Amino acid sequence: TTAQDAAQKLARLGKRAVPVLSEVLKSSFEAEPPKDKPVDRQKVQLTYYSLWALSRIKLAEAATPLLPILTNEKAAEQLRALALEALGLELIPEGGAVLQKIAAADPSMDMRRRALSQLSIMPNFWIAAEKLFVDALSDPDDDVRALAAKQCRYAKIYVSATDKLIEMAEQEQNQTVRTNVLLALTQMRSKKAVPALVRVCRNPETSAYLQPLALRAVNAIAGMSFKEQKGLERWWEKFGEKEYGKLEALVPEEKAPAAPPPSEGTPAP
Repeated sequence: TTAQDAAQKLARLGKRAVPVLSEVLKSSFEAEPPKDKPVDRQKVQLTYYSLWALSRIKLAEAATPLLPILTNEKAAEQLRALALEALGLELIPEGGAVLQKIAAADPSMDMRRRALSQLSIMPNFWIAAEKLFVDALSDPDDDVRALAAKQCRYAKIYVSATDKLIEMAEQEQNQTVRTNVLLALTQMRSKKAVPALVRVCRNPETSAYLQPLALRAVNAIAGMSFKEQKGLERWWEKFGEKEYGKLEALVPEEKAPAAPPPSEGTPAP
């Protein structure tokens, strides 16, 4: 209790407390305590509370001492999770790269989710993290896909995610993920998504929860105000398919053209 109270007071001191907290953390942290010795509980406590206090101070100099722990996969996950949520992490340029690395390939699924979640609230890193979030749309983990789709909704700038989101609007099985996909397409206003959204609306297997979301997305993108499916179907058959159907066949600009087949006698790359 005394240690916790001290950590809270030091965190409130802010910049003045950073040097001593950094020194305490550096001298007490052990990634792998010696196996032939009993656990030094005082060191463990010093490490935890000095790290906690530094993580609550929104300064670059407070977040920098946490990077060695954050990048050390052998460190206790509780400590890494604290470092990952540090308020000052967004203020150091290398913070974004570290979070991306953890989100993409950390052995701990929980750390991957946490890193994605942190990146989603750090606008400074959104542009650099576009590929990470777009790739995460194909992740086998439902929570990761949901986070990635939600990020596409809030960032709105991830154009390279459009084709994958359109595919997921029709094929995604998890309702939470699919909800975020439909909301993302609504915000991104991609005209290319309209044919798929119309099919979602007209599909009898679409749930009563998702159908209004798909209809709202069509309204937002096409500038319409349909309140029910019948109006949508009449518009689609008379005007909509002619205007938006051709967009679905467009080749995405971000995809490079396929390489020509190797000529006879030339080894394939």
